[in-house]
Amino acid sequence: MTLSDCFVSVVAPLADDADIAEAFVRETADVLKRTYANYELVLVDDGSRDDTVARVAALLTRVECIRL
Repeated sequence: MTLSDCFVSVVAPLADDADIAEAFVRETADVLKRTYANYELVLVDDGSRDDTVARVAALLTRVECIRL
């Protein structure tokens, strides 16, 4: 399979999603990595009151091409 060479940005808002954030990031990043040579996953905190931001921040060094 040939990877598409266009640049793809996926933007996802997160609001009190601590319980699903890691699974969402990993699954989405896996699909992007398999499909595109150049991509980013941009996660936007939409006023979370739980530990969504902390959980996503912990993934920044472990999962490629994600932004918070």
